[in-house]
Amino acid sequence: MLLLVVSITTAQKNQRIGYIDMEYILENVPEYLEAQNTLNAKVEKWRTKLDEQQRYIETLKTDLANEKGILTQILIEEKEEEITLKQKELRRLEFLYFGPKGDMYLLRKQLVKPIQDQVYNAIQSIAARKKYDFVFDKSSDLVMLYSNKKYDISELILAAVNKDRKAAIRKSRNKKRN
Repeated sequence: MLLLVVSITTAQKNQRIGYIDMEYILENVPEYLEAQNTLNAKVEKWRTKLDEQQRYIETLKTDLANEKGILTQILIEEKEEEITLKQKELRRLEFLYFGPKGDMYLLRKQLVKPIQDQVYNAIQSIAARKKYDFVFDKSSDLVMLYSNKKYDISELILAAVNKDRKAAIRKSRNKKRN
């Protein structure tokens, strides 16, 4: 009987749970904001280029519709083929910029991933040091109906990231001096 009670008690060990707000953390990391601004500027440039091409295609379509009565069948087919080629080129560029392995994905990976990895490493370190069994992200799709503020470790994570960032800055300054 004693063995049964001990095994049940051991199985019901208290679990330590913490949560973070990833959006809050990333919004307070200057490098992330810089990376996000760089990415947004590049995306805006790509969208402008795509919009220009779309307007050009619409102009070609309008011109063809207006001139259809005076053009020969061969000229009409040539213009329709040109429009089709321009539309294919537009779709190719959209895929190149915004596709699953497109430029936006690669640029985001290049700019943002190192910062996210730094945050993830800080979470791992603090979770191990404070002996958390679970750490949830409050800003993700996880449904968190209630959370007590005392279990929010976002400030700890942000402090660890800032500490690592400042150490990296000091290290790079020391290398420049030497």
